[in-house]
Amino acid sequence: MIGRTLSILQTLLFLSYEAAAAPHVNDIGPATILTDNDLAGNPTKRTGGALLLEPSTYALASKRCAELNEQLWAPKISNFNTGLNSSLSYQAYLDHGNDLYWISSPSFGNQCNAITNKGHLRTVSCDNVIPALCTQSAPITQAGQADTSTKYQITVESGKQNLTGYRDFHTFRFSGIRFAPQPKRFEYSSLYEGSGDVDATKHGPGCLQPIEERWPVVSEDCLFLNIWTPYLPGKTPSRRHKKKSKAVLVWIYGGGFTAGTGTDPEKEGGSLASRGDIVVVTFNYRVGNLGFLPFNDGVHNGNYGISDMATALRWVKKHIADFGGDPDRVTIWGESAGASGVRALLSAPSMKNYISGAIMQSLAGEFGNAGLASYYQDPDEAHEKTTKAILKESNCEGVTDELACMRAYDPLEWSKAGRTAQAQWPTRDGDLLPYRGLPLSGPLAYHHNIPILIGTNRDEFTYQVPFGSTNFTEMLGLLSQSLAVNVSHLSDSSFAPDKSPEWPSLSETEKAKAVQNATGHVLSAGVFTCPTLAFTYSATKHKIFNPVYQFEFNRTYQPARFTGDARQMCGRDLDDPDHTEYYKCHAGELPYTFGNILQQGWKDRDGLDTAFARLVVDYWTAFVRTGRVEPEKGYLEARGWLESKRKMEDAGVWKTSEKGVMNMHWGELGMMRMRDEEKGCEELGLGRDWYESLEFGGK
Repeated sequence: MIGRTLSILQTLLFLSYEAAAAPHVNDIGPATILTDNDLAGNPTKRTGGALLLEPSTYALASKRCAELNEQLWAPKISNFNTGLNSSLSYQAYLDHGNDLYWISSPSFGNQCNAITNKGHLRTVSCDNVIPALCTQSAPITQAGQADTSTKYQITVESGKQNLTGYRDFHTFRFSGIRFAPQPKRFEYSSLYEGSGDVDATKHGPGCLQPIEERWPVVSEDCLFLNIWTPYLPGKTPSRRHKKKSKAVLVWIYGGGFTAGTGTDPEKEGGSLASRGDIVVVTFNYRVGNLGFLPFNDGVHNGNYGISDMATALRWVKKHIADFGGDPDRVTIWGESAGASGVRALLSAPSMKNYISGAIMQSLAGEFGNAGLASYYQDPDEAHEKTTKAILKESNCEGVTDELACMRAYDPLEWSKAGRTAQAQWPTRDGDLLPYRGLPLSGPLAYHHNIPILIGTNRDEFTYQVPFGSTNFTEMLGLLSQSLAVNVSHLSDSSFAPDKSPEWPSLSETEKAKAVQNATGHVLSAGVFTCPTLAFTYSATKHKIFNPVYQFEFNRTYQPARFTGDARQMCGRDLDDPDHTEYYKCHAGELPYTFGNILQQGWKDRDGLDTAFARLVVDYWTAFVRTGRVEPEKGYLEARGWLESKRKMEDAGVWKTSEKGVMNMHWGELGMMRMRDEEKGCEELGLGRDWYESLEFGGK
């Protein structure tokens, strides 16, 4: 028994030592990870990295490196020309006023070695006060795997908490940070103000939903966020930190508001943070019934998941400076339902001072059933159409207190097979979301004074259209039923394949393919393309957002979770995607915008996937830093990224949306007009002036 007690005590002492071993950035001082991220993952040849520490004497620099479980950098340890050359060139570009950095020296004399940002060695007095370069031995994080051992950990003070995260090769990472206490079920979330020591080396659970490989752990207690940053300021004077602080990008995941987490390994933020020199934040929000179920009591009106998004932004505003971010430069970014989440936050007057820019990929517009993501029902209307069915399935129909019954119900039952009803749309709750949607015209519209980047993939939902029918009119009838909007009139329109001169000469298989293409074109245009064109038109016309940029992806890389026919139709395994026709499907741009193709262990299909990802990340992060889809003058040269520079120069300036749309395609990158799409939109009844007459109605 005594031996067992000693063993327990020894274990506790060991764990205490492990926790205490993580250095605190307040003691180390400001720290920057210097790497040249070519998005190649572990196969990269750009392996020359370092940790940049604030100016000090040589002795103090050596001590600080040791506290980080590193040593002063030396040419024999790492080749200067495999990444550190570009990193120090970039530091010079940022005009931080440094040209000499401490590196490893012999252990004798009062003269110590230093290196210039061009790689030239110098010998100076060891008492000089200059920045230091430490080795960077942390590994590249590959496919969601990470080395969180003590030797790579570091602690940051934020509020009354000390949060211990870790570094990989490219970024400092802090995971599972609570931003809200667990709310009472069907209540808005509130900002968390904790104290004490926090282990931020592992993700918190995702919000309750059916478990899958990407989120194996879920819970009702799920409001956690994650941070990737190349820079930690420590306790530096505010003016000095402000100069070095990074723009912030906050990701909001899609999943139809019924699925998804901020811990999806496909959407690791490290590639964006390191290559774009920004801070990336992801977070969880409640989905499904727990996130959106409205009652008819006038109080619990839904939008609990939207409140989580708002609370996460409040946390970012208050705390992100401690992680190197600029709270006054926060861009929100989402895809699909995540883009609808971005739109909801832009619709919320209370969020006006928390957002400095927005990116929306594959935003669904007000078209049939899909429109409920953007055109909000009143709570009593949603209660009648959705909540009553859920009450019935939950054995809470007809009870005196619906709220109490649903709070007592086992939420795991909502995830079981056979359950048909699910709440998933925002409502006009009169509080967080006071309008029918985001006003783009009329008396409720106002100037947000922030830039917008918005766009779609060419074919979006075409892969969902079944193959086989040669009757376009029949397919339009089925589509009308599915979307709850009549599109039958398009049987005699520019969409109709049987009106083309080639139709009589086609084989039955070719006719079936043509009908599938045309039906998918109607579906994708109605839900995504046309509303986006109308959005940019009204947003620009009324200066709701300024500037407004638009894109269309014509090269995509479908995530691995798309299997079966979708994998084939969406070109996942093509050897030559730049010259082979395939559907540019929903979510197919995400591996490029996150830059994680090789990090996931996926193949570069034609030797251009990674290059295109670098280009997209350079565009997207430029927007985050500057509000323009154009890197700062000299930025790409300073970082040595001449490939992206050449492609951008060949494409020409990315102009604002009234002058065209950027065609996101490696071989045909450049501005284009979408005249055929505009004609089809007019036939759909979704012309560019669609929002000019839409009634947003306030309460």
